[in-house]
Amino acid sequence: MSNKIEYKGNWYLPNSPDKQVSGTLSINENGEAIIELIGSLRDMASEGESSMPLDATTDIILGIAAGGKDITLLGRFIIGQDFFIAGLPHPALKEKSPTPQVSRDTANHVFVGIHFDSKDEIRFREISVNYSLLDEWAHITGFGDVVEKGRREIEFHYRAPDSILLATVDDFKIYVGANASGSKPVSWASRNATIDERTFIRIEFSEEKPLEYCLNIVYQIANFLSFAMLQPVYPLNVTAQTDRALQDVQIFLPQQEMRASVQIEPLFTLDDIKEQTDALLTCWFGRAELLEPIYELYFGTIYAPRMYLYHKFLSLVQAIESYHRRTRDNFLDPVDQHEIRITKILDSISDEKEKKWLAKKLEHSNEPWLAMRLHKLLKEFSRFTKGFIADRPSFVDKVVASRHYLTHYDREKKDQAAEGVELFQLTYKLRLLTEICLLQAIGFTDDAIEAFIERNSRYRIEPVVL
Repeated sequence: MSNKIEYKGNWYLPNSPDKQVSGTLSINENGEAIIELIGSLRDMASEGESSMPLDATTDIILGIAAGGKDITLLGRFIIGQDFFIAGLPHPALKEKSPTPQVSRDTANHVFVGIHFDSKDEIRFREISVNYSLLDEWAHITGFGDVVEKGRREIEFHYRAPDSILLATVDDFKIYVGANASGSKPVSWASRNATIDERTFIRIEFSEEKPLEYCLNIVYQIANFLSFAMLQPVYPLNVTAQTDRALQDVQIFLPQQEMRASVQIEPLFTLDDIKEQTDALLTCWFGRAELLEPIYELYFGTIYAPRMYLYHKFLSLVQAIESYHRRTRDNFLDPVDQHEIRITKILDSISDEKEKKWLAKKLEHSNEPWLAMRLHKLLKEFSRFTKGFIADRPSFVDKVVASRHYLTHYDREKKDQAAEGVELFQLTYKLRLLTEICLLQAIGFTDDAIEAFIERNSRYRIEPVVL
């Protein structure tokens, strides 16, 4: 969303439709929704002031904006107390001043075009999302050629492209498509005609699904696109369909601070995966639970540009360690043999307290340590890492020493740990290694991974920016 939007109207609680107060809903460029009321939420409540608990809350506020547009606000709104904007009269001054009191609160989600009386009622059958960088990833358009027919005629053609089915996953289907809106000059002072095209992802559910389920799919697709584009991707414009409303419902979602992409060099685009989108997206969603910590740690570094460097480093080390733990053998010796060894060791100790202490210490004694995990992955992925990790032993030693120091702050390890530019470079290489792990995890072949890496300069040169 590029511009601030305002809705002026009357607002009320679902159980008190006859108690309405005037106010304005403002939604800024980042999707932050602020409701300012001439009065307070307490004024809307059906209960009297004396009977209402101070911590009373509501999830829903309903509004009727100018023109009769229905609006639902979802959040956690405190109605047991009055919160007034600093600088404006307090209720105690109401009789002394004609200036009305103005209260303010924040909504988590806004639904324009429908009223929901409760959070449980918020369900959708279909959602369409225009994501940032989706145009650059999908490369689909309905624009045709511009043909100049002499000096007096210009022919321009536009036809919306057919939607492409990307995947059928469980109980929903994912499509990519484009639509457009146009305008012609509205006055003699304006001599421009425009066609505005938007690429969108459409998610069709087999039946109406709860809001939380729908948004989980929306954000998982955003992460998939972010991984493909190697940049943060955000849902910009969201519309939905529900069995209760004949028209589309517009949804405003809160956004993180968006940052402009300095340089876009995708890892892969739709053109690269057209023949396997179903398999890849099915794997992306199907392995989401298994790979959840890796997704969260990796994307945490992508969407948080101001994250401290050592936090990025630790997050990526943890992501790689978790990836190996969850997708590879997580033992050094056969489990049965190790259990026999542990039993022998513990049976040799007579003191029960000491035996219990030692058993706790030996719980993870058969698991590979970080250095072993890194060595195994680098050996397995040597075909892909040779362009940015030339000396594997030195790389592993530096990662392990740096992780140990930044985790425990052992002064004796400080001289062995990376810092400054060296830590910057180390973190960058860990990000590249994490991306290779994810490519392999969601089903790309070794040949495909090698092709992506060979054409992407990030994997061949020393980094300039992280």
